[in-house]
Amino acid sequence: MKHLTLALISTALLAACGGGSDGGTSPTTTYTTTEKVQNKPTVPVFSPWGANQDPNSNCGQDTLWMDCDTAETPYAMVWVNRESHGMNNNWKTDVASPLSGMSAEQIQRYTTDPNTLYIVAPMWNYWFEQWNTLDPSTSYYMDELFQPHEGDDLWARAYNLNILDPELHSSLVEKATNIKADGGNGILFDWWHNGADGRWAGAEDDLFTDEEVQQARVEIAQQIRAAVGEDFIIMGNTNWAINDPSAEYLSGVFLELAKATTDTRYPTYKEDGSSSIEEIEEVISYWNTALSGLKVIAVEPWNIGGYEERLSDENIQLVELFTAMTLVIADNGYILYPDQSIHSHQYYDVFHTDLGKPIGEQIEVSEGVSYKEFEQGYAIYNRTDLVSTFEINGENITIQGLSGLFLTK
Repeated sequence: MKHLTLALISTALLAACGGGSDGGTSPTTTYTTTEKVQNKPTVPVFSPWGANQDPNSNCGQDTLWMDCDTAETPYAMVWVNRESHGMNNNWKTDVASPLSGMSAEQIQRYTTDPNTLYIVAPMWNYWFEQWNTLDPSTSYYMDELFQPHEGDDLWARAYNLNILDPELHSSLVEKATNIKADGGNGILFDWWHNGADGRWAGAEDDLFTDEEVQQARVEIAQQIRAAVGEDFIIMGNTNWAINDPSAEYLSGVFLELAKATTDTRYPTYKEDGSSSIEEIEEVISYWNTALSGLKVIAVEPWNIGGYEERLSDENIQLVELFTAMTLVIADNGYILYPDQSIHSHQYYDVFHTDLGKPIGEQIEVSEGVSYKEFEQGYAIYNRTDLVSTFEINGENITIQGLSGLFLTK
C-alpha cells in the first residue's frame, strides 16, 4: 500500500463533486436526498450557516446565495437559516417557501446538484431582534431574553420562543414540508438539547424544565418525520450530547464540538479532562447507531489557535485524525475543522482525498485504533498517544499516535 499523495487525490476535485455544475448530467436531472448522500465524495466537507474560508466575508456565489461548492473547494452539505417560520427577516419577506424570490437558475442549482445537500436551519427556540420580526400576538411569542447572546458583540439581542406551544410545532412541520416541496434536502435545528431555552440545566430561572424541553423536541421531530417521510434529513445540533430520545426520528446530527480554550487541543483521554478525543469517538459512534434512515453525521471539532494557526503542523495532524475518525466510524460522516465557534475554515489538502466509496465496516484493531476499507484504499485512525502497528491483508501498517492515515491499495 501507498500513502495517498496530492497527485492521486487531485482527481477528487472534479470527479467527486458537483463542483458548481450539473456534473455532466442533463440540466433537468434531479436527485433524491438518498442519491445525493450516495454520490458524496470520499471526504464530504460541509459548510454551516454559509461559512467559508475567509472569516471576513460571506459564503456564496452569484448562482446560489448559500453555496461555496466549486471544483476547487467541493462541499457536500451546506445550510443557513435563510428564513424563519412566522418571521420576516433581511433575506426574504415571504416565509412560506425557502426558494421564494430565487431565479430559475438558482432553483435549478438547488435541485439538480448531484451530491450537495441543501439544508435550511430555521429559528425554532429563539429569534433575533435585529434580523427577525415576530408579532407579539403570536401564541409562541415570549418577552424573555435568550441569555447566552445577551451582551455578546457577535450576536444581536435574542428572545425565547415558547417551544412548548403546539402552534410552534405545527409551524415547524409546515416549514419542513415546504422545504421538501421546494427540493430541499433537510431541516436543521440549532440548540437541539435540553438547554434550548438558553438556561443552564437545573437553573432556578429555567423557563422550561429539562423534561418539558425533551418532550417538545420529541414531538417536533416525530411530527415532522410523519409529514415528510424518510427521504428528508431532520438534523439537530446536539453538540456533545448522547442518549437523546428524539434520535429515533432524526436522520442527522451536527456535532459542534465546542472546547474551552482556543490555544490548546482537546484532551486525549476522558481521564485527562472533559471534551476529549476519546469522547469524540464515543459521540460519533453513539449517533451512528442511534440515528434512523440516512444517518448523516456532520462532525465539527475546532482547531487550535484560530485563523493564524490553521496550517500549523499540529492542526494539520489533527484534521487528518478527525477526518479519518469521521470516515471510519460514521456510515455517512461529513467533516469540517474550523476556527473556534465561527465556522470559517481552511480547506485542507486531506479534504481532497479520493479513495472511492467505502466497501467495508469499521474494523477495530485495538482500543482507539480502527480502519475502514474503501474501493481504492483504507482510512485509518489512531486517537491514542501510542504508535500502533498491525496487519491489513498481510501487510504491516504503522500509524503514529493522534494521527489519521490514508493508504491506497
